[in-house]
Amino acid sequence: MYKRQGWNNANSNQSFALITPQHIIGANHFQPGVGATINFFGASGSIVSRTVSGIATVQNGGSNTDVFVAQLSSVLSGSEVPYYRFPSDLASASLVGRAMYAYGFPAQVGQNTIASRDGIAAVAAFGNQAELANTPTFEFVYDSAFAANGQARAEPGDSGSPTFIQENGTYVLAGTHSALAQVGTVYTTGDADLTRMMNEINTAIGSLGSTGFQIDQIPEPSASSLVLLSVFAFCISRSRGKNAK
Repeated sequence: MYKRQGWNNANSNQSFALITPQHIIGANHFQPGVGATINFFGASGSIVSRTVSGIATVQNGGSNTDVFVAQLSSVLSGSEVPYYRFPSDLASASLVGRAMYAYGFPAQVGQNTIASRDGIAAVAAFGNQAELANTPTFEFVYDSAFAANGQARAEPGDSGSPTFIQENGTYVLAGTHSALAQVGTVYTTGDADLTRMMNEINTAIGSLGSTGFQIDQIPEPSASSLVLLSVFAFCISRSRGKNAK
């Protein structure tokens, strides 16, 4: 998973997720800048590079959020550098309590659980960043007293790095790190909740010029598939019931 992140050649702490064959996403307060070189690990093991040709801040109700999208100078081949898809509407509606996987420098991934949504306003230690106040968020928590449990948290410099959930056995993009607060031994990371900004992200992509690309979601199971899954689960439960007697 970590080999699919892009990073700023001039500052390897700046990490971004590729969301179309020609667009990356990250934290608006930690932009790479137009003209920056973004590197990716290609499938062949070599480094593949593109330059940033344009940047747009994602809007929420006409106000800036802490999310940007950037257009790259040319398309990346999916077989060389695949892009990330977004969760289905079904998954994005039930983020709280889900296992999540946070990426940060230096190319590390940790696991935690999404604890809340829109909790940033309740944590004074986040400060009063205007862009953050306009950004839908979700939060995950790390208590230093339980570090042995391997809980992930962000740290300064992780801004813009992605957070993933799993859906249908695939890692899908759920958020990007925006803020970190510490109260006593408890650290709270606030991520931009990209699952609630998909239309706005597509609008920002479109504002950079026509490339024909928009973000992709994992499709939800069809009604017929849900019926088959229900029947399958019923058969398993019946079979287990018989075996238990």
